[in-house]
Amino acid sequence: MPVTDGHTDVITPDGTVTSSQLRAGESYARPAGGEHEVVNAATAPLVFVEIELK
Repeated sequence: MPVTDGHTDVITPDGTVTSSQLRAGESYARPAGGEHEVVNAATAPLVFVEIELK
């Protein structure tokens, strides 16, 4: 759940980049089990709460 607005790039091991615009208070989800790196693509800090279901 983003606490602040922000912009991320998610990079998969094959180099695919997926950009996402995050809005404070609007939840988001990603498919489980996917290896990835999340990069803050904005100049401002991004604050969010992440919950992983295992």
